[in-house]
Amino acid sequence: MNRNTGSNNIPLSIRQTLNARFERMDLINESAGKVPDLYKKADTDAMKTRKGTWKIYIEHDYIPPSIISPLDANSYDRFCAIYFRGSKPYTIIRGNTANKNEIFDFLKKITRKVIEQIPFFSYPKKSLTEENGLSYGIRIGLIFSILIAVFVLFDYMLIPNYPEAFLQGANMSFGIDVNSHPLDSKILEYESITRLIIESIFPPKYRQLSSSMYTLAGIFILPILIFGFFYEIGGKIADKIRMRKLPIGSKTYQYGFNAIEEILKDANIIKNEEIKIECYNKFTKNGLAMEKLDFENLFNEILKK
Repeated sequence: MNRNTGSNNIPLSIRQTLNARFERMDLINESAGKVPDLYKKADTDAMKTRKGTWKIYIEHDYIPPSIISPLDANSYDRFCAIYFRGSKPYTIIRGNTANKNEIFDFLKKITRKVIEQIPFFSYPKKSLTEENGLSYGIRIGLIFSILIAVFVLFDYMLIPNYPEAFLQGANMSFGIDVNSHPLDSKILEYESITRLIIESIFPPKYRQLSSSMYTLAGIFILPILIFGFFYEIGGKIADKIRMRKLPIGSKTYQYGFNAIEEILKDANIIKNEEIKIECYNKFTKNGLAMEKLDFENLFNEILKK
C-alpha cells in the first residue's frame, strides 16, 4: 500500500463511512471480509472503545506477491484497522507503519475526536462539521431571524400603535390588571427602539424605504446568510481542530471509502498474481519454457481481452 492516497479532511472521510447507507454499507462489509486474506502474515490485535472495538492488523516488511522474483521488491510496513460496533464494520483505516504504540495512540485520538465524539461536552461541537456547517448555520440564523422578527413586530408595530390592545392581551395572558395602568403609563408612552435606530441611521427621505416590507424582508434574510457563511467556514475549521495532534504520517493514511476502494483493488491484484504464479508453475511442470516476465506480459494481454 505504497500509493499516497491520504485524505485532506480525515474526519470527513471517516464520517462518510459511519453515515453510509444501503449499497455503500455492502462495500464496507465486502472490504472488511477481504482484510484477513490480505493480511495473512500480520499480527492481529484489538482495542476496546466506549461504543465499539478496533480490530488491528500490523505487518512488518510486507512484499506484495508477484510472479517476478520479489528479491528486488521494496518491502514496507503496514497496518489496517477496522472499527466494529458489535459484529458490524463501520469504517476502515490503513497506513504504512507498524509502530504499534503510534497506531494505538492514533486510533484512540481519532475515536475520541470523530467516531465517538461526545455531544454537548466536547470541543468543537459534534454537529459542527464541514458537511453540516452550512445547514447548521442556516438553522441558527433562522432562529435568530425569527426572534428579530418577533421583536420588530412588537417594538415597531404593536406596542406603539396599539398600546391598549397590548395591555388587554397582557391582562388575558398573564393576569395583569389593565385598569392599574393610568393613561400616562410607560407602556402608553413607549418609544420604538427600531424606529429610533432607523431615524438615527437613515436621513428623512430614506426612512420610509428603510421601513418598507422589502427592507424588513432583507433584515430577516441577512442573519441567515451571515450565520450560514460563518458556520460553513467554522465547520472546516472545526475539522482542522479535530486533526490537531494526530501523527504527522496520518495524513498519508487511507480512510473510509478511500481505504475500502484500495482494499478491493489490492484484493483483485493479489488474486490475479496468485493465479499467474499457479498457472506458471503448472506450465513449467509440463515443459513450458518461458521467462516469467514474458509470461506475465502474455497473461496481462489475455486479461485485457
